[in-house]
Amino acid sequence: MDRLTLALFFSSSLIILLSSSAVLAVPSPSPLSSGGDSCDHIVSLLSPCLNYLRKKEDKPSQSCCDGAMKLNEQAKTKKDRRAACQCLKDALTPISDVDPSRIPLIPEQCRISATMPLIDRNIDCSRIP
Repeated sequence: MDRLTLALFFSSSLIILLSSSAVLAVPSPSPLSSGGDSCDHIVSLLSPCLNYLRKKEDKPSQSCCDGAMKLNEQAKTKKDRRAACQCLKDALTPISDVDPSRIPLIPEQCRISATMPLIDRNIDCSRIP
């Protein structure tokens, strides 16, 4: 290779490398506050809790606790917590036999240091801190 070809090769390789690094450095949006897919994600995390919320189980199952733990780990910002609240509110509203007073008991019974508000059809998720 002549010098010009070699210089062009290294220049283009460097540009590709820098472009790739820039893409990797851009922060990705939070999985909880980025739209409809995030709500599906939240529902899938907490769907194992449904039998507990319907009083078909005396305590949350291990898979319910695992999902609640993952949600707690992922809901880091106010925006994430509000998105999760709205998603759960929308998902639980049409289910008539859910006891919403059991929702705040899940962290305690799963030994998770988090607070989940009482989520029912009347909650104003924009007030979640």
